[in-house]
Amino acid sequence: MNDSAKVNSMPSIEDQRKEARTWAQHFRNAGYEISFQYTGQPEPFDREWQVWTPGGKGQRIGTIDIDGCGASWHGESETWLAIIAPHVDMIN
Repeated sequence: MNDSAKVNSMPSIEDQRKEARTWAQHFRNAGYEISFQYTGQPEPFDREWQVWTPGGKGQRIGTIDIDGCGASWHGESETWLAIIAPHVDMIN
């Protein structure tokens, strides 16, 4: 694949879901509670991973879903930067 094709191509739905699952696992590894939910939205946007503060009765602090381009975090930017950013290749 040439470089322009790489830039213009979209990841597959399965690749986007894999990225979202990976992000959820990073939160789980950091001690956060994760719950998987079906959203009732049409495919492929029909699922999300809810992220809760550690400790069983924590507060929901965000969600992870896919947006057509990859995984998407809906929560405080600082939380994403602390938990996910160290694992993401920001250059590619």
